[in-house]
Amino acid sequence: MRVSWITSPICLAFAQQFLPQETWVPFFNLVAFVIGTYINQHTKKKRLAALRRKHYGEGAGRPSTTARPEDYPPRPNY
Repeated sequence: MRVSWITSPICLAFAQQFLPQETWVPFFNLVAFVIGTYINQHTKKKRLAALRRKHYGEGAGRPSTTARPEDYPPRPNY
């Protein structure tokens, strides 16, 4: 939400100054697509990091004390 409060006036000022009116809609759609993609990617990275911390704990690769054996895939039998 904060990103759109900042970028919307900037994009509008840019469009008014440099773009013909016929190109405003594609321009705003492109800007919304780029910002939405960035936000989704950022959110996904944070979510994956939180899941990693949940499964492996805060330490370097050690499982957390609340991890259950069913949280992990079974080991293959060789």
